[in-house]
This record gives sequence, C-alpha cells and structure tokens, in this order.
Amino acid sequence: MPVSLSESSLPTMPLSGHLAELRRRLLVSGIVWIAASAMAWFLTPAVVSYLGERVGRLVFVTPAEAFVSLVKIAMTLGLVAAAPVILVEAWLFVLPGLFPTERRLVYRLAPVVVVLFVAGIVFSWFVMLPLMLSFFLGFQTERIHATITIARFLSFLMGVTLPFGLVFQLPLVTYTLTRIGVVPARFWARQRRYVVLMAFIVGALLTPPDPVSQALLAIPLLFLYEIGAWVARRAERLRVGRGEEGVWP
Repeated sequence: MPVSLSESSLPTMPLSGHLAELRRRLLVSGIVWIAASAMAWFLTPAVVSYLGERVGRLVFVTPAEAFVSLVKIAMTLGLVAAAPVILVEAWLFVLPGLFPTERRLVYRLAPVVVVLFVAGIVFSWFVMLPLMLSFFLGFQTERIHATITIARFLSFLMGVTLPFGLVFQLPLVTYTLTRIGVVPARFWARQRRYVVLMAFIVGALLTPPDPVSQALLAIPLLFLYEIGAWVARRAERLRVGRGEEGVWP
C-alpha cells in the first residue's frame, strides 16, 4: 500500500527558486548537447557515407541544404550522446516534488521506457527501413532513376524510425494503467475493432504520406496492442491477488 504523506512533509520552494533551478538544469543540458554535437560533427562524413550505401548517391538542390543536413545529423548524434545527462538533469529537477510511491514507480518504469524505445528504433532500422527502401526504390527503371536529396532522406529516415520508438511504449502503457487500477484488462480486449482503425490513422500521422509506410507502422502497432492486452491481464491478476484496488504498484 502507498505511504501517505501530507503536502507539508515535502520540501517546498518558491516559484522563483523553481525557475532558477529549471534554468540551471536547461543550461547544463544545453551545454552538454552542444558540446556533444560539436564532437559529433567530425562523424558526419562517415554517417553520410553509410546512408549513401543504402540509397545511392545523395544530392542537394539548394546552397545551404548540405550544410543544414550535416548540422542536423551532428545535433541528432549529440542528442543521443547527451541523453544520459539530460535525463539525469530532468530527473533531479522533478525529484523533490514526487512522493515516495511516485519515485518508486519512476525507478521501475524508466529503464523499461528506455529499453522499449531503443528496441523500437532498432526494429525500425534493421527491419522496417530496409523493407521500405527496397519497396520504394524497386520502382526504378531505365527511364526512372532515384535522385534523392539529403534533406528529404533525413526527413524520411526520422519519420520511419522515431515513431517506432514511441509505439513500442504501448505495452508499458496498458500494463501501467491496468496495474494501478485505472483501466480494467477487459477494456483493452473490447477495443480491438477501434484499435485497428486508430492504428492506421496513427500510421498516417507519424509516417511519410504513403499507404505502404502507414501499413508498415500500423501492423506492428496492432501486434504491440495484443501484447499490451496480454500483459494487462497479468497486471490485473497481480493487483487482485495482492488485494490492491487503484493503488500504485
């Protein structure tokens, strides 16, 4: 059962103190991100070469396109490298305002969120991206040749990979909502007909505007939903077995 704490037992801080603390955390995170991006700049030629191996020669059609694209690559790599520091700074900022039960919940769920996000990115990169590129580039003929700009390819790449990192959180969402007693497990089973429609809508919103990309995101999303419904049933049995009703795990 959760430990009951009154608001007076939590540390308090005036608004100005919160703003100063937020500014300091953002400043540290920004400096680390910029520094990591500056170091990642020297890796951008290797990244462009690697991407070119997948789609062929990349071109640019505006004077600044190549430079801006390289900056985006460096910033993305820098964000990945700086992510541990940014997450720690964010956690240290919200930590004083959390109850002990909420802190335990974050400690349990945060590693799972990271693992699922990375799993989604890896799945999209090594499974979905090759399939999509093979399908789309397969329409080349003697008279139709692919001339892909680096900016458009980066947009396509981000539109394919990042959504999978998000949709892979679905089993965790269903588990958590059922485990704390907010949503019963039977709710997830009853929503399948609507989930099919929503999966294709989400696929249309999060992927490049073509039906193939939409379907390639919707199908794994439906599979993840079924996994989520299964883990929700296990979460409900665990909660009922412990005699808990609508409490934090």
